[in-house]
Amino acid sequence: MIQYLELSKGFPEIDKWQKYSWVKVQVPGASEVQILCKLFNLPKDFVYDTLDPDERARSEWSGDWSMHIIRIPLYSPSNGVPYKTISMGVFVSDDTIITICKERERISSRVLGFTDFNPLLSEPRNFFLNILLHTAQKYLIYLKRINVQAHQIEDELVEMSNNEDLHKLLKMQKCLVYFLASLKSNELLLNKLSVGRRDDVRKIDKNLLDDVVIETRQAIEMTTIYSEIQDSMMQAFSNVISNNLNNIMKQLTSITIILMIPTLIGSFYGMNTINFLEDSRYGFAGIILVSILLSLLGVFWFRKKKLF
Repeated sequence: MIQYLELSKGFPEIDKWQKYSWVKVQVPGASEVQILCKLFNLPKDFVYDTLDPDERARSEWSGDWSMHIIRIPLYSPSNGVPYKTISMGVFVSDDTIITICKERERISSRVLGFTDFNPLLSEPRNFFLNILLHTAQKYLIYLKRINVQAHQIEDELVEMSNNEDLHKLLKMQKCLVYFLASLKSNELLLNKLSVGRRDDVRKIDKNLLDDVVIETRQAIEMTTIYSEIQDSMMQAFSNVISNNLNNIMKQLTSITIILMIPTLIGSFYGMNTINFLEDSRYGFAGIILVSILLSLLGVFWFRKKKLF
């Protein structure tokens, strides 16, 4: 689907392309790719690269176009992990900006949606920087959600360790790995953007670029910190589970040894125990009493050694 939006307040939709407009492309088919390449003289290979969900962030230049692939965050609970990242292509010229995303409108609108108009946004290059700024802020929002969910899982694991909570924690860790890799790619893109072609750099708003860099680096730092915390948390819970298992095995071993005491006493003489019971009036009671005393002595010894 191809939409033409005017770079003005509210981004009204227009019927066809005109100067200073935003061409928003979502889930494009082969025919729409052909239209884009023919109408705007875009390199077909780069357009198809933007549709690869695993494509790394990078920048290239072709004619009047500066072409970029950025990594954007996405809430995707049906994908096995709560959050993931996908690639999005951005093509910028003096009077047009084109965004290409493989996902549908409900996704790209959240990442690219703007409520207040800024005069700087009428310039396509600064509009692109604002996209990067909103993307970095979206990363920060998702990172805070991941941190809150991780704390909830931690509280549940403290009360009772189970595989389901550990799996949830592992999924959060995978999200952080995706975020960190994508944010570092975006940071490299920003570095390249700041030293790109002279005409592009001159038209970029420096304050806006600084804001994007700061937000991106903050997201990288937060992702790194949260990832290290979750690594430590996973190791700590792994040690706790291992220690609990060792304690249970020690207790079961102690119980087994104590229960063996009466069996051992009854087995000293084998069948001769029956003759002992027949010859002595209190033979059975004596054997029971000795078994109980030795068992209690075993319990006392194991408790003293803190094995039971």
